[in-house]
Amino acid sequence: MPDNVVATTEQIAGAPQSVIDRSPQKRIGWILSLGVPIALWFAPLPLDALSQHALAVASFMIIAWITEVLPHALTGTGGVLPFLGAEGREV
Repeated sequence: MPDNVVATTEQIAGAPQSVIDRSPQKRIGWILSLGVPIALWFAPLPLDALSQHALAVASFMIIAWITEVLPHALTGTGGVLPFLGAEGREV
């Protein structure tokens, strides 16, 4: 059995090292893209609950898109998924 049986995540995924960026800017982007929407979701704002939740999801999409912590396609898909079950609700 070869000595190099254990592979890193980058080798398994086939992604070059430059794609997996662990820079401080990306870490700050992750913190902001998760922290701001969670804060908006639970903040006592004078808004309807549905509007407040839509604002939280939109803030995730905007921050994740600007900071590019996820590919743009995943950011858009992640932002649309919560609204797929909302067709029966009155806005």
